[in-house]
Amino acid sequence: MSKLPTILRAVGWGAFALLMVFVFISSFGTFFADRFDEGLITLVATASMVPICGLMFVAIGGLFGASILSKHLKKLAATQGKKVVARVVKTSYMGAEGSKHNTVPIYRFDLEVDYEGETVRASTEVRSRNFDESRFAPGTKVSAVYDHSTGAIAMLDRNDRVVEYF
Repeated sequence: MSKLPTILRAVGWGAFALLMVFVFISSFGTFFADRFDEGLITLVATASMVPICGLMFVAIGGLFGASILSKHLKKLAATQGKKVVARVVKTSYMGAEGSKHNTVPIYRFDLEVDYEGETVRASTEVRSRNFDESRFAPGTKVSAVYDHSTGAIAMLDRNDRVVEYF
């Protein structure tokens, strides 16, 4: 799969961090509010809402959009792709999604596919509560579907269904 979900997730977390900086600065500024004119304070408070709201939308869109895009690319690979045997290059922990009491870790699989004589590298994300890294050591072969036009790849289970969860 393309690295777009990973990039989108990084942009989302970056926007969230920047949003927290803006919120901290604006709340810290309340200690000095009595030293400035009321009109200036109203103007600054109103003007600061534009970047705060913009960053909020970018953060939420990036964090939720990454999971939605990942699922969409898997469906695209399943419908348009060709069944291949892929080699696991690397597995990495990407973070988690869910609530405080129901968290599901996300793992990224970097896979190599031999497609029409050339070796192509693609990645996909899988959610797993009981991930066993020894099952997917580098060099392990897994079945997958690969769509060359989009670069999307999805791992398959024993019944040739797209893997979302382990």
